[in-house]
Amino acid sequence: MPRTADPATVPGLPESRLSRADLAQLPATSPAAPWRCRLSAVAWLQRARHPAFDWRAKPLPMAFVVVVDYEDTPVGPYQEVVAAAALRRGRQVLGQVPFIAVDSLPSVHGGRSNWALPKTTATFSGGARERAMTVRGDGWSLTARTSRAGPPVRLRSSSWNTGPLGDYRVHLRATGRPVVVDASAVGPTLTPWLGAGRHLGMSLAGEMIVEEPRPV
Repeated sequence: MPRTADPATVPGLPESRLSRADLAQLPATSPAAPWRCRLSAVAWLQRARHPAFDWRAKPLPMAFVVVVDYEDTPVGPYQEVVAAAALRRGRQVLGQVPFIAVDSLPSVHGGRSNWALPKTTATFSGGARERAMTVRGDGWSLTARTSRAGPPVRLRSSSWNTGPLGDYRVHLRATGRPVVVDASAVGPTLTPWLGAGRHLGMSLAGEMIVEEPRPV
C-alpha cells in the first residue's frame, strides 16, 4: 500500500494554512499516485532567502515559482500556484514545496494525502494561457505579467522533489517559450521570501507525471 499523509497535519508556510471549512469539505479519498496531467504553465526561477521551515536538506538561495492551468488530471481541470525551494543533499539538488494553492478541493486532498503537499484554496483571475494573472488567498496574493513569448523550444526533464513522505520524481515533456515575468508576492512569509521583481521564465504547454514518494 502507498504511504499517505493526514491532510489536516501537513506542514507548510502560514499562507498554506487550510481553513476548517475547507478541511471539512475535502473528499474522503483521492486517486493514488502517479498522477499524469496535461497543462499550460508559466514558470520562473529567482533568487530568494528562504523562510524558517523544517527543510529536508540544505536550502540554496533560489526559489522556483509556477502558475499552472491543468487541463486534464485524475481530479479534473484546476488552476494552481506553487513555490518550491531549491535544496542540496550532498551533490543532489532537489525541490521542496512549502507553499501551494489551488482552486479545487479534490486537488487539495490529493496533494496533501499523496505527497504531503500543503495545498490550500485560492481564487484565480487570468491564468497561464494569458499574459496577466492574479491569485488571492487568505491574507496573501500573487500577481504576474509576462512579456510576449519567444520562439518555441522542446523540453524534456526529470527532477526530484522531497517532502515528509519521501522523495518523488516529476517528469515534464513540453513545448516552452521564453518570457520575462514581472511578479509580486504579498503575504507575511511570501513578501520576504519571493517579494517583487522581474525574472526570466518559460511559458509551457505539455504533460507532467508526478510519481509516488519513496521513503528516504
